[in-house]
Amino acid sequence: MVDSGRAGFGGLLRYSNGCWIQGFYGRLGDVDILKAEFMGLLQGPKIAWDMHYSNIICVTNSALAMKLIQQPLQPCHAYATLIANIKDFQRKEWSLEFCPSLREGNQCADFLSKRGLHGNVFLVIVDVPPHDMVELWLLLCILLSTTS
Repeated sequence: MVDSGRAGFGGLLRYSNGCWIQGFYGRLGDVDILKAEFMGLLQGPKIAWDMHYSNIICVTNSALAMKLIQQPLQPCHAYATLIANIKDFQRKEWSLEFCPSLREGNQCADFLSKRGLHGNVFLVIVDVPPHDMVELWLLLCILLSTTS
């Protein structure tokens, strides 16, 4: 999420049935939306690795970010270091997959990104859904329960 030269990132970890594990968000400096997407795609696996999870699906609504992660690294790309760090997580002894999502399916992550945008901390870990996000979270859980 980018607003007047500032950017935020965010995401969440949940079980396949929708149960909350942990959320995260943070504020970046003057960067574009692609870097914010990469920060979310890096922090999610980093947190999951630290929590010793072994089967991870990372969902993003950024087709460009997914493409750049899935293709061979372009060393001259502006975000080559970030992309390489994400790819390093793919080489670890676990299952890490990146999947596309429609923007509508990513509303909770977008909510947390907005929190990051308006905050002043690089990384905040959230152990329970924020009270003003509970309605969105419940909608996601209902959606997940009807598609299983």
